[in-house]
Amino acid sequence: MADVVVDATAAVRQPAFFATLILLLAVVPVVFLSGIGGAFARPVDLDGLVLDEVRRLRRAAPGLRIGTAGVSAAWRRADPRGLGRVVRNLGDNAARHARSEIAFDLAEQPDGRVVLGVEDDGPGVPPEDRERVFERFVRLDEARSRRSGDGGDADDAGGSGLGLAIVAELVAAHDGTATVTDGRLGGARFEVTLPPDPALRDPALRDPALQAPGPGAPRPGHRS
Repeated sequence: MADVVVDATAAVRQPAFFATLILLLAVVPVVFLSGIGGAFARPVDLDGLVLDEVRRLRRAAPGLRIGTAGVSAAWRRADPRGLGRVVRNLGDNAARHARSEIAFDLAEQPDGRVVLGVEDDGPGVPPEDRERVFERFVRLDEARSRRSGDGGDADDAGGSGLGLAIVAELVAAHDGTATVTDGRLGGARFEVTLPPDPALRDPALRDPALQAPGPGAPRPGHRS
């Protein structure tokens, strides 16, 4: 029995144990309570989430050019904190790997899907790594990291390989998909697609009065 206790104690000292704990604390509540029908779900102003993240990145990395020309209005019933974490992790990932520029775009498609894109002008992600980059604890070659130390992703501080895994888990909890391809800036393009939400095709259901204060809630001048 003593040997078992020693082995268990040693296990919790391993970095992987703590990284797994971080992932569970960040994701498990949202997996069960978010999404269109979840207990945390409410109408969320997605472009508000994106533009909040842009402002944060501009403060954290003032030398980085951040484009928002492709950001348009989009709403979803969702957990605002879960989708806020998705936007933040993708923004931090792009800022960490960009040479000088990143860009956000957001649009609701004719079929009702919402597509969020985050691009950078860094070295990109090789085709053979584009699925496993969303797996837990995966870290690509150091050439993919240019700006570590610029106030990066709290979920991936020190390169734990959890930031994009958390993105994938949270997006899946909202019945969406997360992918990576080549971007127009020459680096990677991370893209999140959320399914249609027919209820929010009615503008009356987007009334700010339906929302509690928090990330994604409309605020006066939030697009300034």
